[in-house]
Amino acid sequence: MNVQQNSNSGNRDDLNEKTRLIIDAALDAIIGIDINGKIIIWNPQAEALFGWTRQEILGESLTEKIVPERFRERHDSGFRHYIQTGEQTTLNRKLEIFAINRDAYEFPIELSILPIKENGHEFFCAFIRDISERKKSEKILTQQKEFLESLINGLPGIFYLYNEQRQFLLWNHNFQVVSGYSSDEIKGMEPLQFFEGDERDLVGERIATVFENGEAEVEAHFITKRSERLPYLFSGCRILVDGKPCLMGMGIDLSEKVRLQAEFDKKTRQIQQVMTTAVITAQETERSKLGQELHDNVGQVLTTVKLYVEMLRDGILQTPDLFNKALDHLQQSIDEIRRISKRLSAPTLGSITLIESIKELVESINLTRRVHILYDIDGVSTKEVNQKVHLAIYRIVQEQLNNIIKYAEATEVRILIKKVEAHLSLSIQDDGKGFDLKARREGIGLNNMKTRAESLGGSFKLSTQPAKGCRIDVSIPIAPGE
Repeated sequence: MNVQQNSNSGNRDDLNEKTRLIIDAALDAIIGIDINGKIIIWNPQAEALFGWTRQEILGESLTEKIVPERFRERHDSGFRHYIQTGEQTTLNRKLEIFAINRDAYEFPIELSILPIKENGHEFFCAFIRDISERKKSEKILTQQKEFLESLINGLPGIFYLYNEQRQFLLWNHNFQVVSGYSSDEIKGMEPLQFFEGDERDLVGERIATVFENGEAEVEAHFITKRSERLPYLFSGCRILVDGKPCLMGMGIDLSEKVRLQAEFDKKTRQIQQVMTTAVITAQETERSKLGQELHDNVGQVLTTVKLYVEMLRDGILQTPDLFNKALDHLQQSIDEIRRISKRLSAPTLGSITLIESIKELVESINLTRRVHILYDIDGVSTKEVNQKVHLAIYRIVQEQLNNIIKYAEATEVRILIKKVEAHLSLSIQDDGKGFDLKARREGIGLNNMKTRAESLGGSFKLSTQPAKGCRIDVSIPIAPGE
């Protein structure tokens, strides 16, 4: 290296050859300046970094050549202050600042400045390294870290990462919020400290399973700093961090699920109570009706028969008419008991088809001449449905016909049963007086019909208006081939 003397720096001996070789071979850019801020040393790395050759740059002002304009005043002020007072804050330290090259392109550098005294003269030697790539890498790492933090902090539950020694390496903000512990406190804790009793042992077993088999999950109560016991579902999987196995996992709060389950159980119990009450009420109502019918119809007829028999026994009357009347009344009692028995019992599903059971029911009511019933079964005349659907349709028809006879004051009823794709459709229409749905609460009979349909995945619809009769529509899914 041939270091030229600056005219403003005074006479100075050339650096020896060994020093020049070291400076020229250095990997960093090396720049020397005198006490006036003029450049006196400029090695090949400085040429490559800044674009100025040694011949072009020697004797030039360092500030004007490589310091960005916005920093020049501060740089010159600090330099003058040191020359005048000897006070400094930047020498013998590594600094990260910005520099410019020959094209005025600004880039980050790492700078170290050493003051050197030689033969009574003082100058400064700067060691400079371009850190552009390092800064880019740091920026990428910072962005990745921020993204990772944003990701784990955005998770709905608590996130955690710890090593095989159960030392926490990473956790999200939710972990601190839920647990109530600070970041410094969590650093000194281990996972099992957040559990107690048998659940602590269970969680410990699941942790061992993760490190052995790769993954596991467990439900347990998360114990907070406030001694709260929060129901959580914890899951974990084994990953490698710097080549070492670690457990990464999440905890999901089950409090809402537990609350909803408790509410569902409560509602279920309430519904069961209502249904039980309704069933008991229906049973008692039916028993009362049965008792009334037996008393008013069968009881009175049998009383009359008893009177006739006693008269025959005692010889009060010995006419054939009396005997025939007794037989007629006995037959009436038998018919009435059969009618009541038929109403209470299920149809003989194993031996007859749906059309046959409906036909039998309709014809028995038509014989009473209380209402005229027309029926049509389309598409299922030769098909047998399963017993549950058969019984449901039969009971719905039976219930609605009883309602019509008791309340509708109808003269005609039309029943249509047909197969529509994978559903069995039932409609019953009467020409009775109808009623206002808004002004009347659903009775047990309507609820029973609706419940029967819905219990088989079907639907029930009631349509009625005052003076315009009543119609029910039922649709129940049936399996292919039924």
